[in-house]
Amino acid sequence: MRKRRLLYIVCLLGVFWLNVIYVEYQFFLLLVLLIVVPAISGVLFELAANGLKLYLNIPQKEVHPGQLVTVCIKAVNRHVIFLGKQQFQIGVVYLNTPGNEKEMLQCDGVTEKVQQTMAEFSPKHCGIAQIDIEKVFLQDYLGLIGTQKNFRGSCQLAVLPEPVLSTRIRTGMEKQQEYRYSAVADDDSDILDLRAFRPGDNLNHIHWNLSLRTDDLIVRQYGEQIDVKKVILVDLSILNTAQYRSRMDAVYTAVASIANLYVENEVNTLILAWNGQKQSAEYLEVHDRTELNRAMIRLMQIPCSSRAGEHAAAVYLKDIEAQGQQALFVTAGSYENNKVRIVNVEKIQLQELIDELWEKI
Repeated sequence: MRKRRLLYIVCLLGVFWLNVIYVEYQFFLLLVLLIVVPAISGVLFELAANGLKLYLNIPQKEVHPGQLVTVCIKAVNRHVIFLGKQQFQIGVVYLNTPGNEKEMLQCDGVTEKVQQTMAEFSPKHCGIAQIDIEKVFLQDYLGLIGTQKNFRGSCQLAVLPEPVLSTRIRTGMEKQQEYRYSAVADDDSDILDLRAFRPGDNLNHIHWNLSLRTDDLIVRQYGEQIDVKKVILVDLSILNTAQYRSRMDAVYTAVASIANLYVENEVNTLILAWNGQKQSAEYLEVHDRTELNRAMIRLMQIPCSSRAGEHAAAVYLKDIEAQGQQALFVTAGSYENNKVRIVNVEKIQLQELIDELWEKI
């Protein structure tokens, strides 16, 4: 734009001196055009720039790291006036990242009544990415007048981890459900088995038809299915390291992989994390893939805080361990506790862990 302005000034001075030396109609008309046309362009530019509205949208709401994301920017002008050129600066930041480090993108607009600009980028890390319109650079058609405006437009994108799947394949019978035996007289739970009568059995449980055919009394063994639930403790502690984001990616991937394994095998799962901002624990129930995605999005929205893993483990030991629920503690730091199984993403092979857990389900 500076070169155009310099060229315009040189041309304007040249035509002006031509009018001084040669008093002719053609040179005078050229001088008028050099003054009037830029003036009209400047007026139209001010009207268009003042009436500009920007709308930011992302067609994909959930992606994985490395996947190409398209950012759509619509610039709508309330006046029937077009801008010559638009250039947008877009900032991408992860909500749970300390320091709010931003990735900057540049893209150019188009000159239409409803102007739409497309920018593409690939998120590198897991988390909730907030995409903001930082600055907009505007120019008129002649490229002589320009300005910079700040807009507050933003939207969010969930960058979900890609779960690691087990390499094993189930063959034959599916895993058997666990049941709790019952000897209650009026029990209406499932019939688990038929067995010989034992002292203390309720007479209402005797299967008289089978007992008449044998020499022993046969009773119905009732019981109810045990609600087996796996607990995943997530350490969202702030790590003072340059590889902070990569380590958190490993934590999120491990949690998603373990929870996905449980979902595939119809095991109810509870993801527990400490929210340092609210100073309370968050319980995320997972029963299917839809709930798993929701839980991971909510988990990545929780800001990382100091000693979050210790607080989450304390809540588990106080409120959940007594219920007999098994727990895995997923962390990227150093933590020791003999009442939970530590899954340190820096020391384990996730594929081997998933296969091992698959065998135990």
